Amino acid sequence: MSGPGRSVVCPMRLLHTADWHLGRTLHRVPLLDAQREVLDHLVQVAREERVDAILLAGDVFDRALPPVEAVRVAGDALRRLAEIAPVIAISGNHDSAGRLGFAAELIAAGGVHLRTEPLGAGDPVVLDDEHGPVAIYALPYLDPDLTRGPLGVEERSHEAVIGAAMSRVRADLDARTPADGPPPRAVVVAHAFVQGGEPSESERDISIGGAQTVPPSVFAGVTYAALGHLHRPHAVGGGAGDVTAGEQVAAAPAAGDERTTDGTGREGDGATGGEDEGRDRADGRSAAAPTPADDLAELGGLFALALEDPAPAATATAPDAPAGPVASAPAAAPATAVASVPSAGADSGAPPEARPTVRYAGSPLPYSFTEADAAKTTAIVELDATGVADVRFVPVPAPFRLVRLRGTIDELLGDPAHAEHEHEAAWVEITLTDARLPSRPMERLRRRFPRVLVLQHAPEGELAAATIAAERVQGRSDLEVLERFVEDVRGAGPDDAETALLRAAAERVGRDHEED
Repeated sequence: MSGPGRSVVCPMRLLHTADWHLGRTLHRVPLLDAQREVLDHLVQVAREERVDAILLAGDVFDRALPPVEAVRVAGDALRRLAEIAPVIAISGNHDSAGRLGFAAELIAAGGVHLRTEPLGAGDPVVLDDEHGPVAIYALPYLDPDLTRGPLGVEERSHEAVIGAAMSRVRADLDARTPADGPPPRAVVVAHAFVQGGEPSESERDISIGGAQTVPPSVFAGVTYAALGHLHRPHAVGGGAGDVTAGEQVAAAPAAGDERTTDGTGREGDGATGGEDEGRDRADGRSAAAPTPADDLAELGGLFALALEDPAPAATATAPDAPAGPVASAPAAAPATAVASVPSAGADSGAPPEARPTVRYAGSPLPYSFTEADAAKTTAIVELDATGVADVRFVPVPAPFRLVRLRGTIDELLGDPAHAEHEHEAAWVEITLTDARLPSRPMERLRRRFPRVLVLQHAPEGELAAATIAAERVQGRSDLEVLERFVEDVRGAGPDDAETALLRAAAERVGRDHEED
């Protein structure tokens, strides 16, 4: 209640996450300990925000056959999240759909809905709040070669198979729409490369037939599309929901300041309560009374691998924009610090149809040095009676920082400005610009920067032409590199038939790599 005779209507609150890539390494450095930390923080955010559902948009694992310890970490995280709210998870292009979906029906009884089958796209998980039902549809990664047959699609493209899956979504929505009322609110969880998305070097190419993207219009008619695949958190089209390193993110309260935020951007006195106290979740369970862990443990499978709950994540500071030649992934604020982006059409004056509903959660950790300047966040999406009411971003504390340095070896070893990177938590990529490669460069650099992971040579001066080969392949797809190689060797690019052969070879190698 908020005053005599006045009831408070709480919006449905969704946590959007994706691309955990459990078991991944970064330049041969294992990341599983850091992944445990960010998943601990994710559970903390879900609990503090009292979310009604957790959306996991694919790439739970980094490989189709993940390490055993990565499976344990996933099982523990899913168990703890399911104690807070239902989890709707899909398989991504890195996952094995068959393995991830094993015993899905049994595990769903514990609150984790693993959706890996393309034909299940029109079968939603339905939640209810004060405004009525919310249908959450799950579209796993749809490989055109593997799914166009079951989906009845002739065209070999991502757009065709996702379009067919969305046709099933719309058919189910039509069946749920009352004759005298609006359709229910619909959320789609999907794993795809949508046109306008911002890729980094850490995503795997999913090109089929020379194309890997789908238009945002394929998701027309839904309230919110929770996407996975691209590792930078952003809304497609650069609208609300775009958070990068240069943007302002709310900082944690200063030391000695006893005020806290309650997870909604409002300040409080540190006590629990207010409008959300005693708030019932959409699945009928009180936020204060989660399903006991013992009930979930009886299910076996993923939940049998559970570990004990961790200590709360450590406090860190909010990100700042990088300056000078250094770009680093900043440490983020604790779970209570948020940046709120009102939905277009709410306070911005834009019409409701202009609301940006398609966005990427991004990965919880940077998985390449091209993400050194990317602020990692967890998205909290609130739905009101008409659609997306608010999208808020909780910074993810960074277990390590990615740092990119460039200069001559004497500059890098002697510049006092680089003293902040002389510790194990600074993972460094160095580009040497000496005209000639110095002797024993890695050994010398690691005396100052113990975590140099990448060393490159890009000479400035008379030998600069030596870097041309690397520059010519940087940022190009496998097919583009092959086409350029043919052109360099014989003086003319491949014809249409040869391009088709090269494309098939590149796709086959990529698929074999996924299966390894």
